[in-house]
Amino acid sequence: MRAAKKARGSDEDRALVESFLDMMSAERGAARNTLDAYARDILAFAMDCARGGCDLKTADREQVRAHLAGLSAASIKPSSQARKLSALRRFYGFLYSEGIRRDDPCGAVEAPRLSRPLPKSFRRRGSETG
Repeated sequence: MRAAKKARGSDEDRALVESFLDMMSAERGAARNTLDAYARDILAFAMDCARGGCDLKTADREQVRAHLAGLSAASIKPSSQARKLSALRRFYGFLYSEGIRRDDPCGAVEAPRLSRPLPKSFRRRGSETG
């Protein structure tokens, strides 16, 4: 039982996430799938924080960057990394607006670069000249 509890983050971290999800549901009308994804993404970050000796209230920019680097090293797609960072930005924006934090550790963290496919017209031309 203790291992399962630890895997989900500390009681305080889970309470912060629940408050955030309640706000997203009540004030923003977020869908259940969106709320579930936010919870997974934020709690995964909380577990990384715990391994680094901090929690969601004390995490700093370096923990956010290290988390993103870990996602990249695990070959998580840049679009998924960007979505996870977006969840953290919303979460920390909420903590800031509620006065729980005085800063936003995601503020100066750049989103992963997303590659864009070439327009179809360019791909077609390139394949016809070969």
